[in-house]
Amino acid sequence: MIEIRLAQSGGSMTDGDIVKILVSEGDVVSDGQPLAEIDTAKAIAEVECIGSGTVLRIACKEGETLLVGALLFVIGDPSEKAEAKSIT
Repeated sequence: MIEIRLAQSGGSMTDGDIVKILVSEGDVVSDGQPLAEIDTAKAIAEVECIGSGTVLRIACKEGETLLVGALLFVIGDPSEKAEAKSIT
């Protein structure tokens, strides 16, 4: 499994606002596929999937402000029970 977290896109970025979630739990996603749109202080950016699999968990909500490092998504195989690998 892979945890997708809010990455710091600039040296001064401390948080970001979830503008739009582009997938649903249970969706099959592929490497590079946009999962969400995030509004930082400087621009709106897409959070892309790293790897391929199924969206097992969406840990954020539209309109929510999250700190850098916050969990956004868990991607993996529905049968996996292993601890998630963190990707920031």
